[in-house]
Amino acid sequence: MSDSNPYGSPPPYGQPYGQPPGVQPHPGDIPPVDRGRRPGTVTTAAVITIVTSALVLLAGAGFVILGAVGSEAFYDGVRDGSGGAYDDFDNEELQTLVLGIGVVLAVWSAGAILLAVLVLRRSSVARVLLVISAGISLVVSLIAILSLVSALTFIAAVAAIVLLFTGGANDWFARRGEAPPVLPTGTSQPWG
Repeated sequence: MSDSNPYGSPPPYGQPYGQPPGVQPHPGDIPPVDRGRRPGTVTTAAVITIVTSALVLLAGAGFVILGAVGSEAFYDGVRDGSGGAYDDFDNEELQTLVLGIGVVLAVWSAGAILLAVLVLRRSSVARVLLVISAGISLVVSLIAILSLVSALTFIAAVAAIVLLFTGGANDWFARRGEAPPVLPTGTSQPWG
């Protein structure tokens, strides 16, 4: 009586729709899906950020210490090494500048470390903020590219930005809070 059925004959018992008759899926044919596993690119971006930010945090702390206990010889050295850029600054103004730079570097670096840790915990907001922070770091590093330190922060910023959007990172962040699929057991029907 299947000739009178306008929709064709139903699949044989136990045959999932969309598969040719006689072909049964085998558990080994379905690749395992691990939606909770963090991509290596995200881990690498976070580690690069943490290491680089820790180094910059130490530099910021050094600036704070130098600014706080700077001597006349230190400020004269800053003036001499600046190519005349700070000749009009007195010691108090240089102290304020060095302290300010140190505090900004320390706070920014501590914030980047916090964002990297939150990225490891799959925070999409932290990912966006870390990319913004890395972008600002990239611009600042380009401005001061003549020093070896800014070359390091430039490379680290580019790497972090690229890695946060490649190698499965987009999919991993998109599945925030989504439960992994439950594959049915004991049945050949795809709907359980």
